[in-house]
Amino acid sequence: MKSEKLKGLQVRLAKKQAEYDVKSQEQNDLYKQCVILKGDIKQLEHQIGSLTTKELVMSEHAILRFYERKLELSRQQVEDEVLNMPDGMGCSIKEYHQQLGSGDYPIGKTGLRAVIKKNVVVTIK
Repeated sequence: MKSEKLKGLQVRLAKKQAEYDVKSQEQNDLYKQCVILKGDIKQLEHQIGSLTTKELVMSEHAILRFYERKLELSRQQVEDEVLNMPDGMGCSIKEYHQQLGSGDYPIGKTGLRAVIKKNVVVTIK
């Protein structure tokens, strides 16, 4: 009786030891994969860093302020000129908008166009 119980416990121990060995090997394999991935990540970060420009750039806000202060144009003056400048047919974008609503309209004879959406000039192209 004792020998049967002992044999059963030894078999269970051997199975658990084998299971542990498999899991331990899987853990080692995962660790190695993580080390390789970490190296790949560092290499990619280095490549991205070397391509990232370190040049000084200006924000849109700074550019607008430069024009405003250098050319001494106020925001209101620019807005009035853009909205009221007549095109070749004598219509301004303000008039186009009043008649047609949202759209893409010429700004005078400048060759530029104003894009209007929901009563807002969203861009000049």
